[in-house]
Amino acid sequence: MFDEISQLTSILGSRRAAIKLLLINEGIEIDGLELKSALPDYPKAYRTKRARMRAGLASGAFVDLETADIPFIPAELLIMVDGAESVVKVNARDTSRFRLGMGTNGLRITTRDSRLESISARLLFRPAALSLTVDGFPIDTYLQLLGCDRLALLGYTGCANWFQGNQCRFCDSCAQRAGAKTPVPSLNDLRLKFKDDVPAWWKSQGKPYSESVARAFATLLSGSGIGPHLHLHVMAGNLLDLDAEWECMLDLSTHLVGVKPLSEVESYLNLLPPKRSSDLDRARKLGFHILIFHMEVYGDQVYREVCPGKHELMPFNTFVERLDQSVALFGRGRVHCGFVLGAQPVAELQAGVAVLAAKGIVPDYTSFTPKAGTPWAKRARPDIHETAGFAAFLAEIYHEHGYSPLYCSLSSRSSIMNEICEGLPKQ
Repeated sequence: MFDEISQLTSILGSRRAAIKLLLINEGIEIDGLELKSALPDYPKAYRTKRARMRAGLASGAFVDLETADIPFIPAELLIMVDGAESVVKVNARDTSRFRLGMGTNGLRITTRDSRLESISARLLFRPAALSLTVDGFPIDTYLQLLGCDRLALLGYTGCANWFQGNQCRFCDSCAQRAGAKTPVPSLNDLRLKFKDDVPAWWKSQGKPYSESVARAFATLLSGSGIGPHLHLHVMAGNLLDLDAEWECMLDLSTHLVGVKPLSEVESYLNLLPPKRSSDLDRARKLGFHILIFHMEVYGDQVYREVCPGKHELMPFNTFVERLDQSVALFGRGRVHCGFVLGAQPVAELQAGVAVLAAKGIVPDYTSFTPKAGTPWAKRARPDIHETAGFAAFLAEIYHEHGYSPLYCSLSSRSSIMNEICEGLPKQ
């Protein structure tokens, strides 16, 4: 382990990035029951999740099929390496070489390599403001805090491609357990209760939800203590009607503008590109700073194979056209395109992102992680040295074009680009 961290540090130029990459890639062995016995008010006072989920369809609804009373584990951790902190999304894995446990001075991540000092870690509390209620639900059912300073707003739960059996091969779409109580509009309801009538569904569920979101946003802005930055990330899965998807999400965003102009916060809109190029200008006029589109893989044929549902909604060539149009409206460096490392040969992906970067589009990535219930549940993770090499390649592209990573190292949980770029010389 010590030697591996040294090798990765040499590739990445950052020991913190190397350790974070290993934690993302390998996961962490965590005993939720041990934490519950050691920490007062655990899990209630912290941001947690079930240690395991399994996405799938049941009675026509997209849900988490897991029903066991699985212990809660931290959703994320803050690690301290060489005097600086980074947030890491937690993937529970019993076979990991890393283990989270209580030490004499708090939580530590340990390994069996005696040459490697244990890593200081701390859980992220659930701020008191997030437990305040709006229309009967805690604020963090509307606006989820990720890391220290990213507010994530989900327009609705689910992804319609799952109902068609043509979802992206790696995606579990963050399925929820059947019967979960939430104010967030559900694609299960759109399909089963509203028979795919989007206007009726949005009027019944989306409009009141948007009004509640605005009240929740106003409450948080009045004194939540979120910092050091405020990244507002507005996102949703795919509807089968892209025009309707954008109408719903722009309507939701308009309610936010009524509280605070989106131009005054670091705001991100994360959807599939629209069919109507005019919707891009509507997003710009609402004040969004950055657009995020996830192409997942680069190249027409592999895109059809890995993301068949996305391809039907937004073919590869049209996707590229919308990226170019977005750059023309928002400017170079303000349109990000996400990829899944491990979904195609790295050389193919490197060639593709270089083409996009030259046109003003900022490439980003997450590493493929197998997820229960998905078509790629048994697919191998990418080799970690290959991942490090790709991240270093992206960092060189960022430096060459003057691009910045998404968010910051305290809120970007599954990427090491901030950690790498913090160590690069300023242009």
